[in-house]
Parts: sequence; C-alpha cells; structure tokens
Amino acid sequence: MFETQTLTPRQIVVLAGGDSSERDISLVSGGCVIEALRSRGHECRMVDPSRTPLKEVDWTQVDACFIALHGGAGEDGSIQEELRRLNVHYTGSGPTASRLAMSKSASKERFTQVGVPTLPYVLFHDSETMNDVAGCIGSLGYPIVIKPDGQGSSLGVAVADHPGRLQHALVEANRYESFLIAE
Repeated sequence: MFETQTLTPRQIVVLAGGDSSERDISLVSGGCVIEALRSRGHECRMVDPSRTPLKEVDWTQVDACFIALHGGAGEDGSIQEELRRLNVHYTGSGPTASRLAMSKSASKERFTQVGVPTLPYVLFHDSETMNDVAGCIGSLGYPIVIKPDGQGSSLGVAVADHPGRLQHALVEANRYESFLIAE
C-alpha cells in the first residue's frame, strides 16, 4: 500500500499563452497544469507573458514558476533567462539548454557530438533556389521530411514522398520560419 505524502502547499505561477504560433495549445496546457497542481493543494495563478511583462509580476510571494509555454520565447531560452535574472525558480531546462533544444539542427549536432544516433539532415535557408535545395537534399532520398528549424515539434512539418511534392513541403514549412531542415 502506498502512503500519500503531505506536501507543503506552494504558491505557483503558471506561464501560459505567449505570442508564439502555439499560443492556443499553451493556454490549454497551462489550464491542465493549474488543475493538476490545485488538486495537490497548491495555490496557482496563470500569467500570460504576452499580456503581463514578467518584471511586473510580484514574485516575492511565489515559490516557483511552471513554464507551460510552447514554442517561441517559452522554449528558446528567453523566458528562462528573464526568470533567472529575476531570481525566480522555474521548471525545465536553463537558458542555454533551451536555446540549443529549440533549434533542431543545433540539437542534432550535439547528439552527433556525443554519439547519439540521429538521421542525416540538411539545413537550408528559404533564400536558396529550388534547384539548390533539391540538389542538397537529393542524397537523403525520399520520402523526406521538411520542417522549420526552430519551431515546436509539429508546426510546419511536411512530408514529400517524391520530388514532385518537395515544393509543397517547402512552402508549408516556410510559413513558420526561413531556416528549414530536411531529414
């Protein structure tokens, strides 16, 4: 039989919303986090950093900040850096790890450096011609996945199952960012 530990109730700010293209799902995630934390007896409130600058939050009565932001500043290390400057305890990785993880190409390079297997990829910019892109990624073979380098895990992801679908995949991924990767 498991014993339930009595936890000291904490004052927690949940960051959700933001101004990334993943704002809506972040608000849903933030609501779920608040519900779960409240069910454990904690006092929570949601702060949307696109509406309330973090420096305007009274952090003196807050024990911790739960980051439920998706994409953008919530995952690229910006929010983490700001919370660190404000001396706020927060969930998740620090600014440097967050910045590296947000870039798929930077993450893949770190994986390769430490021997973690990862698919071959090509990083390119939308200013490159279609012929140049097709030439660079031709060695990867088809089907090929095209995605923004610095977005969330699924935004802008497109699959080209043959060269004739490459243009469509590039356009889809390019809606979100100018640096793209192909795997």
